[in-house]
Amino acid sequence: MLDRQLIYKQKRCQEVSNRLSHSAKFLSILSCFLLYSSCRKEWDPNEQFQNDVEILAKQKEQDIWNQKNQAKENLSNLHSKLTKSIVQGLNLNEFQNLVGENATILAQKEQSGVRWLILRYQWDDIVENYFSKTSEEYRQCSKQKQYIEITAKNSLIISVTWL
Repeated sequence: MLDRQLIYKQKRCQEVSNRLSHSAKFLSILSCFLLYSSCRKEWDPNEQFQNDVEILAKQKEQDIWNQKNQAKENLSNLHSKLTKSIVQGLNLNEFQNLVGENATILAQKEQSGVRWLILRYQWDDIVENYFSKTSEEYRQCSKQKQYIEITAKNSLIISVTWL
């Protein structure tokens, strides 16, 4: 009985040893293959540089695309903000804080202590007031677009016309 158990244990040890031996052989062959294949290709600095340049060019292209889309969104948000904020009864100073002071005076009259004004604003002047003349928003906006015309009595807006 003891002999059988001893023989059984010896066989098990040999099986485990064989498995480990096969695994070790496999790993050493795999290691040699990986080392050979990785060392076979030499590093080419010109190729690396070209790859880096291509990656940077793609990133720049993506950044420009993102800036243009963000500018479109900013222009849309500005238009929405203005259409909600500019209403009859708005104080002229508050209005000029919103759109700036670069307006074309279409008519002006003062009579009996009442001052009447009709002002027209261009879209690009409003965009420049919000963002700057060098911004992507300004580059994208319509330069000759008449945007809004207001009529003011004293310091209150009494009429708003979106053009």
